[in-house]
Amino acid sequence: MLSDRQMRLLNPAPRRLSGRGWLYSGVALVLFAIVAVVVGAIYLSEGGVTITGGLQPPNNSGVIAEVRPMAMDPVTNTASVRLVFTEFGNRYISTGSGVLTRTVRISVSTTDGVQEFIYPAGSHLGQAQVMLGTYGEVWLYPFDRYEANFTVAAEQVQRQPDATWRVQSSIPVGMQTQGGLPGWDISGTMPTGMAASASGDLAYSRAFTTKLFAILMLAMMALLSITVLAVALLTFSGRRRLEVALMSWMGAILFALPVLRSSLPNAPPIGAGIDILIFMWVLVFAIIAMLLMAVTWIRVRRLQLLASSTQDDDFT
Repeated sequence: MLSDRQMRLLNPAPRRLSGRGWLYSGVALVLFAIVAVVVGAIYLSEGGVTITGGLQPPNNSGVIAEVRPMAMDPVTNTASVRLVFTEFGNRYISTGSGVLTRTVRISVSTTDGVQEFIYPAGSHLGQAQVMLGTYGEVWLYPFDRYEANFTVAAEQVQRQPDATWRVQSSIPVGMQTQGGLPGWDISGTMPTGMAASASGDLAYSRAFTTKLFAILMLAMMALLSITVLAVALLTFSGRRRLEVALMSWMGAILFALPVLRSSLPNAPPIGAGIDILIFMWVLVFAIIAMLLMAVTWIRVRRLQLLASSTQDDDFT
């Protein structure tokens, strides 16, 4: 004998929400609000830079390079940072106008080469955008990590008649950092003092909310494909009636899965670890389900035609 709940499933009808239903709904709403607030707070606290070291109050004249992360491209293994150069002390600038009294050349050395920036006498130190080569593996998404190192050096130079630069003296350099990058947690080390050249290291790892979003999306895609396959198996084995609408539903899901995959934050290129370990099987299950439904429809349609033909023969 069927229970009341089973009977309601077989014969649905409008009815008022019970006291237990109100309780479950309230508890679910409160839990969702708590989780949303916690995740939102974590998201707002992410994207900063945690640096070990960094320039302490300098005690001599020199150039201070402030490092501001701008972008991270895991596909090309490059990171973009903005370096803001300021002069500390009055050895290289005019105390009245604040402009350089000598021509300064600043060199930034990275794994991709050396970039030079010239600031002539009579101008101000400015800022420069630098591309850093990084070391990392995008196929580990969303647990990939990238590291970059760079060196900043400053020199007082003089233009020669043959258009070359003659180095007159080195200028002490110090490093500081500021800002952050949404979606990434950045850590690193920088020198605490000023020297002829200053070297810094930066490490980029994906923020917790990015990892959480990617994992949940992959889990939902896997659950969806398993559900589709289960429905197809039940229909194929004759345990459930074939519904044409199911085929449309499965076809829509099959085309929606790649869209969901591309909606992952900073989605990696095809062939990453998530494709080999999860997404490929998600697609395989969905395709198998679609094929099973097609075979079932062919079988059922054939039996319907045979039954109709038999009835016509009996009638004649």
